[in-house]
Amino acid sequence: HLDLYRSRSYAQWEVEREEREARLQSEYERQQAEIERLQGFVDRFGASATKASQAQSRVKMIEKLKKEQVQAPMGVERHRPKLRLPKPPPCYEDQLELRRAAFGWAEQPIISDASVKIMKGQRIVVR
Repeated sequence: HLDLYRSRSYAQWEVEREEREARLQSEYERQQAEIERLQGFVDRFGASATKASQAQSRVKMIEKLKKEQVQAPMGVERHRPKLRLPKPPPCYEDQLELRRAAFGWAEQPIISDASVKIMKGQRIVVR
């Protein structure tokens, strides 16, 4: 289940999530109570000749409620995926090395036959 992002802080989002889950839990419990109430009527009066049509109507209502049933919320303590990254490759001292490089345009290089070596942690400026 994905939430549409609205500009808000994470704390506000958590509060909204808890409120949303409380609403879903309440709706789920209300539906379950209604299904139990209707099922109790069907169990009591299903075989009765005078109430059989009402019991059949209640069975249809139960089926409709079960089809449209709200899923019980999973709660805040749900499974969190674990991210496992492979060990990164070794970071070499030489980050970039160019030999006999040309800088500029193909037909008119500004610098030609240049060798440049950029080491780990080194910073360069190109003007």
